[in-house]
Amino acid sequence: SKSSHFYHRSTITVGSDTPESSELLLEAQETNPPQKPELNLIQVETPKGIVLSWNVLDVDQTCAPVHSYQLYAYHRDINLKCPSQWKIIGEIKALPLPMACTLIHFLLDSVYYFAIRAKDIYGRYGPFCETQTISLQSGANTEEHSL
Repeated sequence: SKSSHFYHRSTITVGSDTPESSELLLEAQETNPPQKPELNLIQVETPKGIVLSWNVLDVDQTCAPVHSYQLYAYHRDINLKCPSQWKIIGEIKALPLPMACTLIHFLLDSVYYFAIRAKDIYGRYGPFCETQTISLQSGANTEEHSL
């Protein structure tokens, strides 16, 4: 007797959220995933907080339109040895670049690391920006601030 075997091939790419190209719409196949953004951090006093701004300096017209940006943060207390984890702190709907947002809740005597990446209209993610770091010192004041 003759037996038939059917195999379903699946490809797993570690660290990639991009679907297989065969699963993308034909339209998506004609475009590239989002570009790597450049992120800048500035500590501001009015209102007290951290301004994150990002841009793509050399825009590639073959990339699909960006739907949103995912913002990640990592917090480290200067006085503690144990590290925290990277956390997604928001998904921000894309507007024309450059874009910016202000974060107003943080702890003093801490170091914050931020990273951002773009997601296109087809659900594909671009590369993370270079991680940016800011250190918040309290001086004589060590209380928690809600800014």
